[in-house]
Amino acid sequence: MEELVATDVVISDISSIVYEAWSLGKPVIFPDWLVKDKVMSDWPNSIPAKIYSEKIGYHAYNFDHMIELIDLALIQGIDRKAQQFMRQILPQRLRGKSGEVTAQVLQKIAKL
Repeated sequence: MEELVATDVVISDISSIVYEAWSLGKPVIFPDWLVKDKVMSDWPNSIPAKIYSEKIGYHAYNFDHMIELIDLALIQGIDRKAQQFMRQILPQRLRGKSGEVTAQVLQKIAKL
């Protein structure tokens, strides 16, 4: 986590680091030319597919474009679509507390 806090831009295919980066306000670049087709064919109704189909975050179509997007992301930061997306899937009130809230819910279920 320390490395993520210290970084300026994250490059990721699709993993939990995407959501961690966005929750910290870090821009994320996706190498579409490498993974988009696989995500869309294997998991068409998933959250990662939504990220790719709606172009949430920065999406590079080749290596040279990715280099351009790194510069852009450094200047502009996290994009508006990613901010809106994070507000939907991880409300501000849960950030930094989602594990604690989940544990409380599981404890309540265990008592049933």
